[in-house]
Amino acid sequence: MIESYFQPQNGTSGRFATDSFFSRNAYLGVATPYGSIRAGRLTTPLYISTINLNPFVSMDKKICAELAQSCKRMAAPYESVPSGAGHDASLCANAGIPSGMLFIRNENGSHNPHEAMDIDDFMLGVRVLADTIEHL
Repeated sequence: MIESYFQPQNGTSGRFATDSFFSRNAYLGVATPYGSIRAGRLTTPLYISTINLNPFVSMDKKICAELAQSCKRMAAPYESVPSGAGHDASLCANAGIPSGMLFIRNENGSHNPHEAMDIDDFMLGVRVLADTIEHL
């Protein structure tokens, strides 16, 4: 079975604009009176999560540009990087709410029992955020 979604009114695939790639089924299966077996891509138990959360969304260009300008004003080194992080910002962006993300360096990475963020870096991030908000 190969399953896909098609919108005849506009010729696009998916059920809606942010429908994720993993929200469709593509598998081979055999069913008998004793049970069934399937192999391939199946709707996951987290199906609703995959259609509601697409972390690979574009952040708002104006907000990102202002974050960069604030970093320059604060003499804070920065990089513009893509992120697959599933933060609230991706949910807001998917809902059409202008969003951006500011990451603060952390020696051992986040969600790590040995996280090690320098308080000076944290406070610089707070100042960059405040400056960005002030200039938006």
